[in-house]
Amino acid sequence: MAATRGAPRRCRARTTTRTAVSVEHSMLPPEQYDSFHHGWIRTVGQLDGKLRRGA
Repeated sequence: MAATRGAPRRCRARTTTRTAVSVEHSMLPPEQYDSFHHGWIRTVGQLDGKLRRGA
C-alpha cells in the first residue's frame, strides 16, 4: 500500500494503561515511504523511543 505525501499522518497506539502515543510518518525518508519492512521498522523505532522517554 503506497503512502500519500503531504500532511504528516499520525498513528495512535494505546497501551493497557490507555496512554496515547503519536508517531510521525513524515519522519520516514522519502525512499522508504512505500517499503513495508523499512517503513515499519522505522515507525517501531520512533514508537520505542517515545515510550522510553515517557511521551
